[in-house]
Amino acid sequence: YKLFPYSTLFRSALARIAHLPVDQRTDEYCVIVFPDGQIAGGIGLANLPEHGTGHEWWLEWFYLSSRLRGFKLGEQMIAFIENRARAHGAATLSLYTSSATQEASANFLYERRGYHVFQTAPDTLVDGTPIQTLYRARTL
Repeated sequence: YKLFPYSTLFRSALARIAHLPVDQRTDEYCVIVFPDGQIAGGIGLANLPEHGTGHEWWLEWFYLSSRLRGFKLGEQMIAFIENRARAHGAATLSLYTSSATQEASANFLYERRGYHVFQTAPDTLVDGTPIQTLYRARTL
């Protein structure tokens, strides 16, 4: 696989989503690509003080192909983003996930890396099942 840093185009798209001028966003995003060109995973870092939780630096858009799970690559990807956050002066890195069954392995990984729940959002129903949003953070 190869690791590619995010593009200016992607940064512009993120800025538009968050309704901030591009120069006010400090986002980084990396994509892992298989030799055949298929996207194998990705992870991002964003400075989002507008979330209103008091946490400014966020790990975002983390995903990894099931073909690459079990090789500790997810740990390496998160460690990479944590190092990037430190380089920006972040003392804490936050993320959000959910209590959905399909996110159980991700939640296990986050717990193992030291991300603890600091806030939850009210349950929402997904296909009749109550799902809770979990806000997690780790001191860097």
